[in-house]
Amino acid sequence: MILQLNCEQCGAPVSSNNVNIEKAIAKCDLCGAVFSFENKIPPQVAEKPPLNLELPEGIDMLKLAGELTLYIKWSSAFNKFLILFSAIWNSVVFLFVLVAILTGQLIILLFISIHLAVAIGLTWYLVALWYNTTEIVVNRQMISVRHKPIWVPFYHNRDVASVDIQQLFSKQYVAGTVNGQPRYAFEVRLLTTGGKELRLLYGLKNSQQAQYIEQEIEKYLKIKDVRVLGEL
Repeated sequence: MILQLNCEQCGAPVSSNNVNIEKAIAKCDLCGAVFSFENKIPPQVAEKPPLNLELPEGIDMLKLAGELTLYIKWSSAFNKFLILFSAIWNSVVFLFVLVAILTGQLIILLFISIHLAVAIGLTWYLVALWYNTTEIVVNRQMISVRHKPIWVPFYHNRDVASVDIQQLFSKQYVAGTVNGQPRYAFEVRLLTTGGKELRLLYGLKNSQQAQYIEQEIEKYLKIKDVRVLGEL
């Protein structure tokens, strides 16, 4: 397929010597303007070099003839701030609960009901972080994502037919803030043959985990890795 580029600044044709396909940027011979043409590249032209990542910490893999299974340990996402915050919050709430029980003034429990619910939720989530594993099973028919053994809200199981997957890619997103500073996490998303974008997995602590999952699934399903706008 022939791709003819024209400068976005002056409209002049751009020669192939000033085109970088891998980075999807070009430089105009006439006016010297540098611009991106990523959105103009057909997928087969925007193929990326292989990542060749090694198995990162926090992930185990079992590869069989007819199935690939990736195990992502939630414990790898533990952070000191969450543990410290939970310890302080739960200690204060427990003190109020103890006072309410010992004095018989159970009305106190009503006033701290929201705080008590948060304390229970934090404890539940920390226990899940310690015990849970996300299991991704890949075969020629289906990709299945399961979070177990403890159920956690917003972590949904997902099944996607393998034949419907056009491309996988990894992204960084803001998972929250700490002292006004953004806290980043990483996710694996996919594009379907029908043009939909789906989130396959999120909450990964580093880019290596996300890109390794992307790499191994694409390799197993023989999906050519191409550039997706906004990916890592």
